[in-house]
Amino acid sequence: MIAMQQPTPQRLAIGYTLAIAILILNAVVTFASLRTLLGNWSSLIHHQEVLVRLEGVLSDLRDAETGQRGYLLTGKETYLEPYRSAVAVIDADIERLRTLTADDPMHRDRVEAIRRKAAEKLSELQVTIDARQEHGLVAALPVVLSGRGKALMEELRAMIGGAVEEVKRVHERLGAESLSAFQRTLATFGVASGLALTLLCVLHHLNQRGRQALEQSERWLATTLRSIGDAVIATDGAGRVTFLNAVAQTLTGWEPVEAIGKPLETVFSIINEETRKPVENPVRKVLDAGHIVGLANHTTLVARGGSEIPIEDSAAPIRGASGEVLGVVLVFHDVTERRRAEAALRQSESEFRAAFEVSAVGKAQADPTGRFLRVNRKLCEITGYSAEELLGLTFAQVTHPDDCPAELAEFRRLFDGEATECLAERRYVRKDGSIAWVNISTILHHDAEGRPLRIAAVIQDVTGRKQAEAERRIALAAEQAARDETEVARRAEAQAAAFAARLERSNRELEEFASVASHDLQEPLRKIQAFGDRLQAKYAEVLGEQGRDYLERMQAAAGRMRSLINDLLTFSRVTTKAQPFVPVALGRVAHEVLSDLEGRIHQAGAQVEVGELPTLEADPTQMRQLLQNLIGNALKFHRPDEPPVVRVHSRRLPARADRWDGNAGGPPRYEILVQDNGIGFDAKYVDRIFKVFERLHGRGEYEGTGVGLAICRKIAERHGGTITAQSRPGQGATFLITLPVRQTHGGAEP
Repeated sequence: MIAMQQPTPQRLAIGYTLAIAILILNAVVTFASLRTLLGNWSSLIHHQEVLVRLEGVLSDLRDAETGQRGYLLTGKETYLEPYRSAVAVIDADIERLRTLTADDPMHRDRVEAIRRKAAEKLSELQVTIDARQEHGLVAALPVVLSGRGKALMEELRAMIGGAVEEVKRVHERLGAESLSAFQRTLATFGVASGLALTLLCVLHHLNQRGRQALEQSERWLATTLRSIGDAVIATDGAGRVTFLNAVAQTLTGWEPVEAIGKPLETVFSIINEETRKPVENPVRKVLDAGHIVGLANHTTLVARGGSEIPIEDSAAPIRGASGEVLGVVLVFHDVTERRRAEAALRQSESEFRAAFEVSAVGKAQADPTGRFLRVNRKLCEITGYSAEELLGLTFAQVTHPDDCPAELAEFRRLFDGEATECLAERRYVRKDGSIAWVNISTILHHDAEGRPLRIAAVIQDVTGRKQAEAERRIALAAEQAARDETEVARRAEAQAAAFAARLERSNRELEEFASVASHDLQEPLRKIQAFGDRLQAKYAEVLGEQGRDYLERMQAAAGRMRSLINDLLTFSRVTTKAQPFVPVALGRVAHEVLSDLEGRIHQAGAQVEVGELPTLEADPTQMRQLLQNLIGNALKFHRPDEPPVVRVHSRRLPARADRWDGNAGGPPRYEILVQDNGIGFDAKYVDRIFKVFERLHGRGEYEGTGVGLAICRKIAERHGGTITAQSRPGQGATFLITLPVRQTHGGAEP
């Protein structure tokens, strides 16, 4: 062994200079690496803030929706505080996100889309709140139940979730790059520092002290690895074990002296818990991939003695100064207790679900808005709905409308903390429309922050008891009614006689008024038209073109006024000038109407078909007027490019449809149909067209006063019938008149 020569001062200076040069170079390299690390760290902080802001926006939207739901249920302004707080900060959060992502086109576009969708969601929330403030919960519920708010929230969750996942991926990549840079920095720093330290130690004869420090460092590292709670196994680049701590020894059953140097597969044997097939060596996966790898789910460690232990965790590469993979560190832990806890939780959940489902009383859980989250079989029997149908409904939707205010008041007491449990008797509306009486007990559960979480209710069907009580009340009422029947009949007869006298007097006065009004109103019109005719005959040239136009407009207005007076007079005389009911052959009446309308039919090039029509007890004049108005309308409202086609026919209604109210036992009834191929109208106006003066078209398009169909309805009602219409724009119209064959009264009064 060559003895170390005593260094001269010159050699010492050279040695110190070399050591200093190495330290300076090390400082430069370390500074450059630290700049890279600081840049990555700044990016990590930036992306972390973006992540926090994204989650903050989603949290704000949840708070806003929670406040809106609380307010919809309770109507109390205090429940709007989360909503107002969220609205106050959400714009600032989104604006901060826009600033943070201004240099990133992909994130910038996502943030802009989130901003628009959030504005749409807040607008939807505001609409329901405004409806609740102005018109109450009934007005707000259709907006909530439309599902639009839920769809918007799901879209926002998806958009924000996508952005969060993208940020996390970037975050993980930067973290991996930072870790790699840090490892390289440590390796470079360690090599350079070690070299400089070695030189200094040689120069100052500190080899022994350096070895002691190194041994102490290794002991500290070994102690640390042995002290942590997880099992740790390290390998070299070939996958041979170089270290395992005490926990790893316990789990694998291998001692360090036996395990070190052996392939990892020998010491760390793992299989899939379900398939029982070997799992790929994680060290090989790390060496191939060059990054951290997590163990597959359901991984089981087969210990040296044959025992099996479920484990979880991951393996990571050990890199050298230049980034090369020197080995792998594998960290894992026993999850046996956690698996047992999960199994116990599943068993408890299964037992709860079974008890919930087979309960003899109805049970339900609902969110703070009252929407069902879980229902049992008994509640389905009580309401007549399937479980799937109930999960799309709320308490309010199955509660009788008259009981809803009390139900909501009870919910408000729970939300306000005035009660911990509510007991009440309610009426539920079954799916088939029948009523079920129930006793309902309700409690409200809260989350860890004290916010309303869900409603739990127990519902007992007491319909049988209520029916028995109702039958007893009916029996008592029947006894009382029997005692009062004579008195009621006597009073009814007296009231009927008085009403008949008043009705006769009213009709007589109405008839006198109509005659006087007709005479008094038409006399000035006759003079207007007479003098207008004289002006036109004698002074047409003097008046000039504009004067003649004014004169023609005046005479046209007078003519419309005359038609309107005549129509109103006809309308008033449907009952006051009515004729007694006699057998009327509607087929003959229809042909007489066609004879009267022959000129209009020929002018329009129309085709009118009259099918088989019945003979009914009716007022002949009014039947003629009814058909003339309807056929005349069909001729008038035709399409300009297509000649009108009108078809008049009838059909006898089946026994159950004999009466408009669905009751059988009355006289047979016929349905008279007047169909055309005209311009038609929107079905939403079907009630409007039978009102006096109601017109769907301007006077310039089609002539008329707007009284004809009102007269038709009054005639039908006087005959104990009905009239309605079916139509679609541009597809013609069908008027349907239902009339009885025989009348139960024969006078002039309906």
